[in-house]
Amino acid sequence: MDSELWNDVEEDLNDFDNIIHIYSHKIKNKNTTVLNGLKFNDKTESKQFITYIKKKFGIAGYEAFIEKINDKNNVCVFSGDYREKIKDVLINEYNKSDENIEIH
Repeated sequence: MDSELWNDVEEDLNDFDNIIHIYSHKIKNKNTTVLNGLKFNDKTESKQFITYIKKKFGIAGYEAFIEKINDKNNVCVFSGDYREKIKDVLINEYNKSDENIEIH
């Protein structure tokens, strides 16, 4: 019985790891959109994604790294509040599930 419970907890944690968080931050009357949890196979894929979003919406963007305990998580940062538009791109063009994307 304990192993079944542990398997359920592990599946829940794996689901949490697959969630993409999209935030909006306002700094001195300027909005930025931050994507956290979007995983890429390599640096080239992340650059292609950022370049695609930048060209599609005509905005500035870059990739940053946030250190957490012993791990590095990449974060994509874009100028302006494009949370809904980026969510639509992730769903329609990158086949991400609506359930796995949270807008804050």
